[in-house]
Amino acid sequence: EREAEREGERERKREMARPRPRDYKAGDLVFAKMKGYPHWPARIDELPEGAVKPPANKYPIFFFGTHETAFLGPKDLLPYKEYKDKFGKSNKRKGFNEGLWEIENNPGVKFTGYQKTAKQSRKSSDQEGKDEGDDKDIKEEGSKSGSEAGEADGDTKNAAGHQKMNEETSII
Repeated sequence: EREAEREGERERKREMARPRPRDYKAGDLVFAKMKGYPHWPARIDELPEGAVKPPANKYPIFFFGTHETAFLGPKDLLPYKEYKDKFGKSNKRKGFNEGLWEIENNPGVKFTGYQKTAKQSRKSSDQEGKDEGDDKDIKEEGSKSGSEAGEADGDTKNAAGHQKMNEETSII
């Protein structure tokens, strides 16, 4: 009888460690696991009208930071909120820190359901008038977001910012 009790205990521990796959719906925020990658901040995407249907039991996944997409089954998905402390730490993989920033600050990026975000409208005004004022904003934003936010605005602005800083500091 005690042996059966112990087995039951082991079984319960296993279940705690491996959460049951669950049903997800479009818009849900998750960590998605692909071979060779860390658990990545992602979103369950909507299937546009007439899109190729995913394989059975697979969800269309949008990866924050890289904006790649894939089809993954529930066993490779974990709810974002519950696993944020475990997997939401900064990582050197290209696009990962941007992804952490995006899932928090712009989870609707490229999502057909809720496309209009403040970010979207700022982007278009960025293109129009490039004056000194804009540049200052970007620098301040960069210093505010810092490492925890994982530089939000893509590599090109960052590269330009770093280049500029290097020029300013290398007067020696």
